[in-house]
Amino acid sequence: MLMTFDISSVQRFADNLAGLQTDCNGEGMVCSDLDEKIRCQSNVCVQLLNAIRSWAREVFTGRIESDPAVETLFRQEIGRVLSDAIPLVRFANNVKSPGFVLEHLDGLAEAVSNLERMTNPWVSPGKSISPAPRMAPTEEADKQIRERISELPPLPEGWEPNDPRQLRRFKNRPNS
Repeated sequence: MLMTFDISSVQRFADNLAGLQTDCNGEGMVCSDLDEKIRCQSNVCVQLLNAIRSWAREVFTGRIESDPAVETLFRQEIGRVLSDAIPLVRFANNVKSPGFVLEHLDGLAEAVSNLERMTNPWVSPGKSISPAPRMAPTEEADKQIRERISELPPLPEGWEPNDPRQLRRFKNRPNS
């Protein structure tokens, strides 16, 4: 898993994924059957998804700056990983039968679908702007917020929201 998102760390991560994927493709000794190959490819896809989501979250929260080189590398990795994973999903769907169970196929198909959705259309992450919070309030601020909320007058008797979705939540709220 990536701890930092500088270009050299992301490149090492990508190289590691390429090595794992090489093993998945039967060029190493790791994969002995189709389901193992599917499990291996699924693992590669999930690792890539998790890394991209973590990177985007770090950019969004303002913990790191967006680096176009890192973004380009991630997009290239998605293309490279999908170029092996998509044909494998198609092949596995064609050969599966009631007596031939591919335990990891659904996981790979889901991971491929998530990667494809992430890229079509690709949305570059950006730093959040107000009013989205970027950090938890301090203890003092939290106390002040709670005090101000407790001082608010109650809603008028019989008041209900106009929006049907809000009304549904309003009527199903927990009694606390």
